[in-house]
Amino acid sequence: MSGDCASSINAADPAPPQRPAWEIARLFPAQGAWTEEAYLSFTESLNQFCELVDARVEVPDVPDLVVEVVSDDPPSRIGDHEETPSHPGCSRTSP
Repeated sequence: MSGDCASSINAADPAPPQRPAWEIARLFPAQGAWTEEAYLSFTESLNQFCELVDARVEVPDVPDLVVEVVSDDPPSRIGDHEETPSHPGCSRTSP
């Protein structure tokens, strides 16, 4: 009987809300104090685009699908023109 009671209580309890671990920011340089070396070390294994601007780390908004499709088209056309038999080349888009 006690097993049934415990399982019904656990099933009814909602999961605690997930929130970012803001405290982790204290492990990094303050905004305005970032060096290129610290930035490169930080972004080495990062899977999100960010920039170093005036010693500040900036994380731009992720583009929506329309922006990705529009911005992917010009590089594909550029790629058609940059590769010749005597000079192979390639074009790439940023993340």
